[in-house]
Amino acid sequence: MRVKTLIGKKVYDSDANNIGKIVDAEFDEETYAITTIEISHKLLKKIHVDVNNIAKLGDSVFLKVQRSDIE
Repeated sequence: MRVKTLIGKKVYDSDANNIGKIVDAEFDEETYAITTIEISHKLLKKIHVDVNNIAKLGDSVFLKVQRSDIE
């Protein structure tokens, strides 16, 4: 999957609460694997989530963790 297809996807925590939308992604410079997604949350807050916390990726992104675990 390309990074540009991730941008704008809605992100939900493990309790199906909407956290925000993906606005960026970080990657490992040696392997080019995505390591972190950046989520726009509320007005100006950005949340960084490790890709190991992603449970399901499709039209939306579902995390393995609750909102309180990443804020």
